[in-house]
Amino acid sequence: MLNSRSLSYAHKQIFSILLSRKNSCEALAKKVLVVEDDSKTNHVVSKIVMNCGYELSKATDGNEAIEQYRKERPDLVLMDISLPERDGDDAANKIRKEFPNAKIIFMTAFGREWVQDTVKLDGVLGTLHKPFKAETLKTLLAKFA
Repeated sequence: MLNSRSLSYAHKQIFSILLSRKNSCEALAKKVLVVEDDSKTNHVVSKIVMNCGYELSKATDGNEAIEQYRKERPDLVLMDISLPERDGDDAANKIRKEFPNAKIIFMTAFGREWVQDTVKLDGVLGTLHKPFKAETLKTLLAKFA
């Protein structure tokens, strides 16, 4: 069970906002694939997605993300860039090659300059820099899912 002692400061902020605004966004049975290998971040992002009413699918590495996308065809993918097995950049490119209309938003702790210089952002809707506020994620969900 996740408790407040096991969360970092950033995760605590996101989690407290999430709990205080539980039903502040709505979805109409749309599916979001969360691809994140860090269990705490995965948990927090997944809670936000579910509390907004979206159907949730999860993956913890790039290869799993590609398989999940092929199986479930989610409306939106929230994908970490730094993943085991196959990084998020490579996985996103593979998904977009097979499914050109796939909607993908990267989540990363890397700096903006590094992302702009290193990551292929063609076809990616944007980048959510960690730590981020729950409201920022909710806005992106409402806009793109």
